[in-house]
Formats: sequence, structure tokens, C-alpha cells
Amino acid sequence: MMRNTIFVLIILVVGLFTSMLVELQTANAQYTPNGAGCPLVSPINITSPSNTTYSSNSLTLSINIEGIFDDSIYRYVLDYSINGKNNITIPSTCLSFELPNGDTGPFTIVKCAGCVALPPLDDGSYNLTVYATFECISTNGNWPAIIYDNNTAYFTINNGIPPTIANLSIINATYKTNNLALNFTTDKPISWIGYNLDGKAANSISGNTTLTALPNGAHSLAIYANDTLGNMATSRTIYFNIEVPKPDHQPSSTTIVGGVSALVAVMGIGLVVILKKRDRK
Repeated sequence: MMRNTIFVLIILVVGLFTSMLVELQTANAQYTPNGAGCPLVSPINITSPSNTTYSSNSLTLSINIEGIFDDSIYRYVLDYSINGKNNITIPSTCLSFELPNGDTGPFTIVKCAGCVALPPLDDGSYNLTVYATFECISTNGNWPAIIYDNNTAYFTINNGIPPTIANLSIINATYKTNNLALNFTTDKPISWIGYNLDGKAANSISGNTTLTALPNGAHSLAIYANDTLGNMATSRTIYFNIEVPKPDHQPSSTTIVGGVSALVAVMGIGLVVILKKRDRK
């Protein structure tokens, strides 16, 4: 008799505890971020990509969720967004559910795992948010109709390849002007640009510019560009010449002075001759 009473009490306690959990879900789980309102489901865990820097442009999104809900109770709809752009749905075929040791029961922890390849990504910094919507499809039990969850990972891609500097407007040639337009292009976003003229210290510039007052003679030029991730590029060195023709020849001051002196001398001689002729008369 005593054993039966204890057994009944255990059943009542378990039933009461279960009812309290279900009611707690119903009251707090719906429309609650991060799964905080639902004690029977864990927040989304993003295992990849993690908060780090990758050298590869091809990454895999891996997530896992733990709770008592398997795909027979809830429909798992998982989406992800990169840098706030359009959501991409993770196919249901990429989700798997695991029951430890094949156990079943109202308090069995179910592990949901998902894995999907991300689209190729350029170098840069990213934030990736996974959104989960759990839609109840079971008619058994007093489960919440819907539960929301989300989590975000931050990461960077840097393959270490410096930017390419191309289409330089100055080439290995001889120019007849002292002012040359310096134009070029890069294939990545740039945080700093500079040029080195004749081996001197680099001059910082904001983009295309003009080299002015270049003296006649041989010159060398190199362009530097630093991308937003710290990869430095150096262009090939350009060798060129400036040969600006000198102005047409003008009489020098010495020539002018000499001419004036000669003219004065001639005038002086003429004056002496005239004076002598007057004296003879």
C-alpha cells in the first residue's frame, strides 16, 4: 500500500513539473530573441565561421541547437544573412537530428545540427546572423505555436594577396613637358596610396594626381598601395626622361654690351674725323 502511494506521488510530482515547464514555455517562449524565454531549447550555436580571420574565401556555416524538440514536434526553418543582406534559407536536407543512444521521452535532449557551404566571399570584414523559426507541427502537448531565435558571428577574410596596380599613365618614354598626369587603377579597396620619385621618400596621395615641375633628365617612379586589410602592393619601377626644349636663343648681355661699345667706338672715330676736317679749314 505504501509503495503504491509513493508511486502515485512521484507521478503527480513529475506531471506537475512537466505542466509548469509547458506553461512557462507558453507564457514566455513566443517571439523571444535568443531562446531566452524557452527553457527547453538552447540558443543557436554558430561553430563556423567563428570570430577570427580566414585566409580562404570559401567557408562553411555550421550550427547546432539542443532541446527537447525534434522535427516531429517542430518544423525548423533556419536562414542566414551576411552583412544584413537578403536572407538565405538553409535547406532542410542539411539539417540532422540526433537522439542520444536512441532514447525517446519528454525530457530527451535532441541535437539539431546544420551545415551548408557559404557563397564565395571577397576579402573584408563580415557579420553573419542565423535566424531560427521553430513552428509547432505537433498536436500532442501544449507546445508554443512558434519560437524565434538568432545569433551572430563576426569574422574577416584576408587571403594575403596584395592589390594589383595597373594602367599607369606614365611609361618608359621621353616626355617634352615638365608636368605629367599620374593615373592608375587598383583591383581592391585602398586605404593608402603613395608614390616614390627618384628614390626619395614616398609622397602620400588620395588618388590620381599630376607630377609638376619635373626637371630635365632621367627619372624613376614607383607606386605603392595598401588595401584595407594591410596588404601592401608595389608597382614595377618606371624609368622615363624629361627633355623640354630650351627657349629660342636670345642675345646675351655681353653681346649687347659689346655691340654698344663697338657702336660708341665707331661714333667716336667718326666724330674725330669730322673735327679734323674742320680744323684744316
